[in-house]
Amino acid sequence: MKYLLILIGLCTQICIAQKMATFHFVVNQNSSFNTISSKKTYYITLQQLKKLSKNNNLMELKVDGLDMEGKGGVDRTFSTGDLGQGKNFMSSASAITDIYALKKPLQFTVNRGMVNIDSLKWKDEIKQQLTDWAIKEDVMANISANTFSELSNLVHSLYFSEPPVLGGKTANDANITKDGVTYHILKRNKSMVSLNYTKADSTSILEGNASFDPKTNLVDIGNRNVIYSFLVEGGQRIKNYNNLAIQRSDKYCSKAIEDDYYEMIVNGSYWSSALGQQDKTDSLKLFQYIELYEPKYAKNSEYVTTKLRHLQNFGDYKIYEKALKSISPNLIAHTYHLSNKLSSGNIPIDEFRQIIPLLDDGQLYSYLQQTLSQHVLHLDTLSLQYLQIVANQFGERERIAASPMYLWTTAMQTEHVDTLKRIQQEILNMERPYWDQGNAGRYALLVQQLLSKKGASDVQKIQYIIDKIRPLYEDETDKKRFLQKAHLAYAHYLAYEATPVDQEEQALSYLEKAAYYSPKSGTEKAYGSFYDRVFLKSKENYSEDYFKLLSKRGKMMSHCKVISKNS
Repeated sequence: MKYLLILIGLCTQICIAQKMATFHFVVNQNSSFNTISSKKTYYITLQQLKKLSKNNNLMELKVDGLDMEGKGGVDRTFSTGDLGQGKNFMSSASAITDIYALKKPLQFTVNRGMVNIDSLKWKDEIKQQLTDWAIKEDVMANISANTFSELSNLVHSLYFSEPPVLGGKTANDANITKDGVTYHILKRNKSMVSLNYTKADSTSILEGNASFDPKTNLVDIGNRNVIYSFLVEGGQRIKNYNNLAIQRSDKYCSKAIEDDYYEMIVNGSYWSSALGQQDKTDSLKLFQYIELYEPKYAKNSEYVTTKLRHLQNFGDYKIYEKALKSISPNLIAHTYHLSNKLSSGNIPIDEFRQIIPLLDDGQLYSYLQQTLSQHVLHLDTLSLQYLQIVANQFGERERIAASPMYLWTTAMQTEHVDTLKRIQQEILNMERPYWDQGNAGRYALLVQQLLSKKGASDVQKIQYIIDKIRPLYEDETDKKRFLQKAHLAYAHYLAYEATPVDQEEQALSYLEKAAYYSPKSGTEKAYGSFYDRVFLKSKENYSEDYFKLLSKRGKMMSHCKVISKNS
């Protein structure tokens, strides 16, 4: 009898569990603010845990999966479906909220379609988890508040609980306005209500549509757009765009992620003090961390980049460099560690070929123009081989970035003036991308120096270089415009030096423009121009040269007025 009762009890529990409703959703959140944008896709299971009363249910929301992409500033990606494609996920504190959502099921109650969250309980649970992760005190409160806000909004988004559709009588009207929102009922029956809604005021525009079950208020499909617009100092208008799209779906299926993965990336992140205090790594904690996670995650990019960052902070660069050399380039793609690996020198050719396509545009430019070029200047054999590979064995991006320098290396190794002129003309014939991404201005000027040493100065050719560079500087959208401005200053100085002595006014005009294009502020002193000056042996500023010449000629006052006006 005893066993019969147990069996009946188990059957009863199973039957009750089978009656508990389960729903699956895909929720897409898109937002943009100025040049910063974010896309998130949540894969959600919503389950009824039990009935608390006739109309009151205990519910649980579980985030089964997440895809995210952020652009602007530091680009970020993450996917629970493929951890290998993640990049810079932990660079934002919002990642802590995402990981909490993936780890912690969220419980709340729903009474007649109205969501009720136990705020105190949620906030205590969030705070406890952040404490366990040793989240730093200076960001703890902000992360806690953002986590509560984002996850409570996520829960509420699954229910269409706005007042106008809760009263059965008023909802039969075609249009209803409440709290400034106008609702237009498109369809209504016992199983489904469909409507759209709008609201506009001086700072925002709201537009949306939804279809939902009138018994539970659960959304079947919905879309909500909000555009915020406001003025900032200077009269510039800034727009902030948010979109939320919800749809019922099948259950999300992906390989389960173990809890220690989340512990690994959070505890090793900038936001946690688990491995040290005040941005100083504790060596004992670090090596315990490595011992714990290396066996399982040695080929995981998040773990590898975290380990390398802390080894750097540890202070012994040799340990960092040794670890860096043993790591596959693919695991540190698009990170500064990859640039460090490349710049360490003596990279095997096969590994070099692996690394180059993994560099982003900025890294490729920096490596070629600031690192490799210094070795190429001395005609280092291995460096010349690296350059030849980049210029000739990859795609268009790499060819554009390396070809001007490659032509210059040929020029350095010839004694024939005609060959130098041909090489210079080949650089001058290059299209704009070579001047922007391949720094062709530097190499056109370097070849001009070689020609000048052989007595083959040509003011017209220098003017042609100037005419190629000037539009790049004048384009205010060009990120390298101040590099181009420095090239312009030196090109005018070269023209001044090359102008015949019987053309004093023309020479003075070139020197005046060399002073004019010299940097006028710290903002105009582009970092990369330092390397150009090293190669060209040029000056940062030609104003002093100009004023000295004016002083000699007794024309200080008149020409000072001219340059002041031009500046």
